[in-house]
Amino acid sequence: MLILFRALYFDHFIFITLLRSPLYALTQPMQKTLKLVAYILVLALAQVPLAYASQPDADPQSSDWVQANKNVGQFLRGHVDVLKAESKAKASTQQPDSQALLTLSAKYSPLTLTHAKRLALESRPSLFLVGTESLVDRNQQAIEVTTLMTHVEQAWVNAIGSELILKFESDATEASNIAEELALRMGKVGNWEASKVIDVSLKAASQRLKLIEVQQQTANHRQDLINLVMTDSFTLPNALPTIRGLGARSDLNATASELAKIRLMRLPNHEGQLLALKRLETTVGQPAIDQWHLYASNQISTALTNQNPAAITIDRTEILWQSDLKELLHQRETIQELEWQTATTIAKAQTEVKSRHMQVTLLSQEFVPLSVQSEEEAIYKYNGMFIGTWELLDQYRAKIEANISLVSAQIAYWNAEYAYSAYLAGTAYVPAK
Repeated sequence: MLILFRALYFDHFIFITLLRSPLYALTQPMQKTLKLVAYILVLALAQVPLAYASQPDADPQSSDWVQANKNVGQFLRGHVDVLKAESKAKASTQQPDSQALLTLSAKYSPLTLTHAKRLALESRPSLFLVGTESLVDRNQQAIEVTTLMTHVEQAWVNAIGSELILKFESDATEASNIAEELALRMGKVGNWEASKVIDVSLKAASQRLKLIEVQQQTANHRQDLINLVMTDSFTLPNALPTIRGLGARSDLNATASELAKIRLMRLPNHEGQLLALKRLETTVGQPAIDQWHLYASNQISTALTNQNPAAITIDRTEILWQSDLKELLHQRETIQELEWQTATTIAKAQTEVKSRHMQVTLLSQEFVPLSVQSEEEAIYKYNGMFIGTWELLDQYRAKIEANISLVSAQIAYWNAEYAYSAYLAGTAYVPAK
C-alpha cells in the first residue's frame, strides 16, 4: 500500500510539474518525452501486488489521503485546500464556538457609535441638569457626560476590534489544525518521524489555547459595552472606523501650554481658585511677596553650597511670616503644579496619537500589503513545486499575524484619540493600552 501510495503521489507531481512549471513551455517533442518517462515510471511502480489495498485492516484514512493526492492538483493551495474542504465537511452539522460568538445577536442591526452614545445617555437620566444650576455644577456635569461618552467610545472600538481579531485567530487556528492533520497523515504513511509530528501538534494545541483566550476577551469586551448601553440587542459593525490624516488637526498642531490654559478653564473650580489667589495677593501685598522671594533664594543658595538640606528653613527674625503669606504660597504652588502637569500630559497625549497613527499607516500601507504579496508569491512557488505545504502554511500564518497587528494598532489609535479628546474636555487622562 505504501509503495502504491508513493507511485500515485509521484504520478501526481509529475503532471503538476508539466502543467504548472516552466517545463510546460518546452517544445512538443520534449513534452512527449517527459510524459513517456513519467508513464513508464508509474507503470513500473504499479506492478507491485495490490493485495494490500483489499486487506480488511487497511487504514481508511490512508486510502482517503491517496485519493486526496490524486485530486490535489485541482486546488490552488494543494493539500491545504483539500484538508480545509474535509474539515468544513466534517463540521457542517455543528457550529464552532468562535463562530457562535461572531454571529451572536446577528438578527439585530449593527450598533453605530452614535446609537451607542444615545443608549448610554437615555439610560442615565441623573446626568440631566436643570437650567438654574451654577457654572461649577454645569462644568462638573459636562465632565461626567464626556467621561461616559469616552467610555462608550473605547468600549465600542474594543468590542469591534476584538471580534475582528477573533476572526483572524479562527483562521490561524484552522491553518494550524490543517498542518496538524497533514503531519498526522504524513506520520501514518511513514514519511515523518514521531518527533516532527509531535512538534506540529504542540504548535496546533498552542494556537487552540490562544483562540480560547481571544474568545474570552471578545466576550468580555462585548459585556463591557453592554454594561454601558444597558442592552444586548445589537450586533457590531464588521470594520473599525476609517482613520484619516492628521495634517489639519489644530488640536495636534497647537502647543501644549496653549491647550492647557483652555482645558483648565473647563474644570469646575479652577476659575474660583484663580480669583481666590488674586484676593490673597492683594491682602499680602507685593512688598511682602518680594521679600519672600529674596529670602527663599538666599536659603536655597546656602543649602546647595553647603549641601545641607536643613538650611531650607524659615527664620521669623529675618522675614515676616504670616498665615496669609503661607496660604498664598501654597495656592500658587498647587496651581502651578496643575498647569505644568496639564501641559505635560497634553504633550504626551499628542505624541501618543501621532505615534499610534504612524504605526497604523506603516502597517496598512506597507506591512500588510507586503505580507499579502509574500503569500501570493508562496502560492506561485508552491504550484511550481519550489516550496512545500509547510512553507505555504507559514506564509499564510504570517499574513494573519500582520492583519492582527494592524487591528491591534487601530484599536490603540482610537483609544489614544478618544482619551486625548476627553482630556482636553476636562476628564482624567487614561493612556491607550
